[in-house]
Amino acid sequence: MNDLVSVVIPTYKRPLYIERAIESVINQTYDNIEIIIVDDNGLGSENQRNTEKVLEKYIINKKIKYIINKENVGGAVSRNNGVAHASGKFISFLDDDDTYEPNKIMEQLKIITSDKATDACYCGMSYINEKGIKIGKRSIYLDGSSDLLSRHIYRPITGTPALLIKRSVFDDINGFDPLKRYQDANLIFKLLANGSKFKCVKKELVNVFLHSEERITNPVNRIKLELEYIENNLKYLDKMTYNSSKLLIDKYHMLKILSTQNHDAKKILKVIKTINFRMFNWMNLLGFANYIMITLKTNQDLDNCRIQN
Repeated sequence: MNDLVSVVIPTYKRPLYIERAIESVINQTYDNIEIIIVDDNGLGSENQRNTEKVLEKYIINKKIKYIINKENVGGAVSRNNGVAHASGKFISFLDDDDTYEPNKIMEQLKIITSDKATDACYCGMSYINEKGIKIGKRSIYLDGSSDLLSRHIYRPITGTPALLIKRSVFDDINGFDPLKRYQDANLIFKLLANGSKFKCVKKELVNVFLHSEERITNPVNRIKLELEYIENNLKYLDKMTYNSSKLLIDKYHMLKILSTQNHDAKKILKVIKTINFRMFNWMNLLGFANYIMITLKTNQDLDNCRIQN
C-alpha cells in the first residue's frame, strides 16, 4: 500500500490556523502524501501576503504545493483547483482551521484499498471549542448501507474533511458545484447518486474547531440556501431509488413552501393546514417540523430585535 494521497486545503483569511492544519497532515502515520494549499484570498491582497509568509518555510522545503487564486472564488472552486493540481490516486480534503488525527489517512486507505468496489471512505468528526475541549461529534456510521443516499438526504452523513475518495470518481462527477452553502453535502449526494460505493471508519478522525468570531448563517437565509442545494440535485432523480427520489421531492416541496412565505408565521401556519401529510416520508415529516421550528423562532427573534431597537 503505497498509493499517493493528495490532501487539498483551501484557505481564506486564516493565516493564524493554517500551520496547525498542515502539521496534522505532515504528522500522518501514512507517508506518501502531497499537500496542496489553495490560497483564495486573491493575488496580492494583504491576507494573501500574510498567508504566504506563514507558508514560506513549507514552500522552501517543498512540503506543500502552493496555488494562489487570482481572486476570491469560494471554497468549491478552490477545492476543484486544488484537485486539478493533484497527482494522487486518492483525494482528501481539510479546512484550513481543522486537523486530522495522525492515523486518519492510514485507516481510511486500508479500507478503501481492501475492496476494489469501494470508491470512498468517510469517518466521524469531533467538534472542539476554543478552549480545546471536545463538545460534540458527528458520527453517522452506515457502512455498507444500500440506501445511504436516502439517509444523506434526510441528514448529511458527514462533511468534506472526513472523506477519502478515488480521484477517478471525483472527476466522474466534475467535482464540487459552486453553491453558496451545502457544498460538501452536495458533493456526497452526487457521488452516491452516481453509484459510488461508500464505507466508513467508525472513529472520529477529524477535529473541527469552532471559533467565536464565526457567524452561523442567518436562519432566514438557511432554508433558501438548502432549497438551492436540493434544486441542484433534482436532475439526478432518474438515477435514484424510489425511496430516495421520494425523499428528495418531499424535501423540495417543503422547502419551497417555507421559502415562499417570507418567514411569516401566520402565513406558514395557514399553509400547513392545507398540506396532505400522508404524502410525506416519516423522516421528512421530522425534517418539516424542524424547518417550521426554525422559521417560527426566526420570526420571534426578528420581533425581539425590533422591540430592542
